Amino acid sequence: MPYTPPSQIRVRAQPYLNLRREPAVKPDNVVSRLADGSAWPVVGVARENFDAQSNALWAQIEFTNTATGQKSTGFCRSDFFEPKLDPLPAAQQVQPPDGLNLRSSPVFNPAVNNKIVTMRGGSTIRVLGGVWENLDPRIGKWWYFVEYEGQRGYAYSRFLIDPSGATTGPTTGTPTSPVIGRPSPVWKFGVCLAGAGNADANVWHEPSFPEAIKAARLEAIKLVPLSDGDKMNKVYNWFRSQGIAFVMVRLTWKPDPAWATLSASERMSAAVRSFVETARGQLEFAYANGVRYFEVHNEPNITANPTDPIGDGLGTAWLGPGDFAEWFRRVTDELRKIRSGIFLGFPGLAPRGSDFADFGGGLIKVNGQPLLWNTDKWLSMCKSTIDEKADWIGVHCYWQFDGSGLFGIENPDSGGMYWRRYKTRFPGKLLFITEFSNNGVQIPLAEKGRQYAKYIALLRQEKAIGAAFGYAIYWATDPNRESWVLINEQGKFRVSEIPGAIGAAMATNPATATPVVVSAPAVWA
Repeated sequence: MPYTPPSQIRVRAQPYLNLRREPAVKPDNVVSRLADGSAWPVVGVARENFDAQSNALWAQIEFTNTATGQKSTGFCRSDFFEPKLDPLPAAQQVQPPDGLNLRSSPVFNPAVNNKIVTMRGGSTIRVLGGVWENLDPRIGKWWYFVEYEGQRGYAYSRFLIDPSGATTGPTTGTPTSPVIGRPSPVWKFGVCLAGAGNADANVWHEPSFPEAIKAARLEAIKLVPLSDGDKMNKVYNWFRSQGIAFVMVRLTWKPDPAWATLSASERMSAAVRSFVETARGQLEFAYANGVRYFEVHNEPNITANPTDPIGDGLGTAWLGPGDFAEWFRRVTDELRKIRSGIFLGFPGLAPRGSDFADFGGGLIKVNGQPLLWNTDKWLSMCKSTIDEKADWIGVHCYWQFDGSGLFGIENPDSGGMYWRRYKTRFPGKLLFITEFSNNGVQIPLAEKGRQYAKYIALLRQEKAIGAAFGYAIYWATDPNRESWVLINEQGKFRVSEIPGAIGAAMATNPATATPVVVSAPAVWA
């Protein structure tokens, strides 16, 4: 049976309970005050702030303004009324094979043009709330308010089922959230490995790169592939000779700026086709060399910028997170047709707190619209796709200072522990920190290395993280002095102070003193 809220609630708050316009405590959000002991008819239920991760529930009630006699609705938090609300299901699954329409209002009427999109049959959607049809309990039809591929709307509960196979009606006791989407692979090492990645395609210098890897006592490598197959084979063989425990590959690709002028469907088709054609050879070659973990692209919320005149897709291949979610869904389906037994990762996003893309020269716009790059909003709008299509998730963590202060190594909101925000949203997914660094320009390189060793030690026993990859063994543009290998005044590659400082500090820390080594691994999985 569908979810059924109580027919009415009775306020238990002295001297009154605020009725709010939205299910959240915000300034200027109060529309009325409900007297203690007063009773009100319930027309819906919502998670706080319509946040899929929240277990705090609000009742949506019908309210009559005594001064005007006009009816309206509002929200009140469940802590302050009786009876308590039953938990909402975490998710629902679209039952009809041919899909189900997501609508902008909880009503089906051919005369009302309220269709947003048709959700695919079998897709899993997050539940944010629910209401009676037309906000009228007498009709007896319950609609869930859901999120599907970055879009929110209403779906009729008759055509939805619980993904776990359990009923979705009222329950007793503590609810257990269903497992949603693809389960992550079991991480066999049981600890977070110390790693680093190369930043630039087709750059692998010897002997400086191997010297940096050995000096830092690395256990894991993230590769941007080389186009020279012979050289790439030699690199893989060297990894095996050194007992490198784990290798992953970032499937690398650049969008075409001309796509921005195409229609949405043409742009999507071109971007999917181009990526799959480019990535196919990279995937096949790496697979043949024993790689099974692949990061699908990189920082898709970044536009063209001072260090990259093309960018990573925002404003060219996609105009926002909803477009990217569809792109990721399509390309992962295509990649799994090329090879089974691979583990595909949602790419690390650039950590961005502001809403819209701006590199200091004003808002970046395409077709007159600003481009959303806020990390939290991207994760929210891509969540159902990540749940269903990603085997693991890449995270980028950057800091500028030691400690837990703003932009500090131990800060979860603006620094090295930013990955905790991902763990909260995706508690069942394996995470890889596919880029980390102290990107403070003035920080001495040896101090950066010591902080990196500290970082790995802090993460060592985190079961949610497979490996953390320092950025970067080498980065040609490098405005922030992040490269582990530098080019001197004579144009020669040399190893910086970073790798040696990492290795020395890791060797003396009990958490990292004994490196994880795998003798001549045939497959890195």
